[in-house]
Amino acid sequence: MSQYLVSAGPLVWPLLLVGAATLLVSILYARSARGELLPLAAGGAGCTLILGLLGTVVGLQLSAAGLPHVEAGHQWIVWLGLAESLGNLVLALVVCLLAVALLAVGGWRGRRQAGGARLEAPAAAGA
Repeated sequence: MSQYLVSAGPLVWPLLLVGAATLLVSILYARSARGELLPLAAGGAGCTLILGLLGTVVGLQLSAAGLPHVEAGHQWIVWLGLAESLGNLVLALVVCLLAVALLAVGGWRGRRQAGGARLEAPAAAGA
């Protein structure tokens, strides 16, 4: 795991911090359905995704910038850099997936507590 974090680059650390905070707030929202937590969790998920994309793009830029210094025939090494950089995006997507699932649970609980979570079939036409 530590090698994964090292190879993902320096932007993985703020990604982990924001992602962990996002999951914490999402868990609190799922448990309590307190509406004031929803913008924090949604904003945190958005920031997590942006950090993941930023880490991927920066990593790819650094990999491409090193190409002129690589021997002919070894330019394939940029693909290794891309694979490592994509670790940021994968981590961000996993965090966002979990956060969205938790937000769905919190929203459902909030509707249920308010008495509005009944699922009813739509009325038949002409009835």
